[in-house]
Amino acid sequence: MIGAGSLAFAAAAPNDIPQAVTTPRHSLPDPAFALIAEKLAADIAHGEAIDVQDEADDRYGFHSDESSEADDRCLTACRAVSAIDWKLATTPPTTLAGVAAVLRFANEIEDGGMEWPAARCRLRDRSG
Repeated sequence: MIGAGSLAFAAAAPNDIPQAVTTPRHSLPDPAFALIAEKLAADIAHGEAIDVQDEADDRYGFHSDESSEADDRCLTACRAVSAIDWKLATTPPTTLAGVAAVLRFANEIEDGGMEWPAARCRLRDRSG
């Protein structure tokens, strides 16, 4: 069991923890770090899809085929973000450093006023 003091220490000084403490012998790398990197990449791809969607709306009009296609790509990117959010949230870190990284990551999102993980992908209403 990990104590709160250990978590606070890891969160405050992640680079000062000896690797022997954070990496169990004969173990695989902590999945938390790869999942955080995957989440950040998915967020970037979703942001780019939103930019393309906005550009298509401005250039071709909200009800155009181009805008509809951009909307579909944006929804796909959003669903990818949601999937990695939940994978990260439900995959237990295997090291103290991984626990601290996930807690830091979640706190940064929540400090920005968002919930994590959150289902937030919606189709835009094109009927009007």
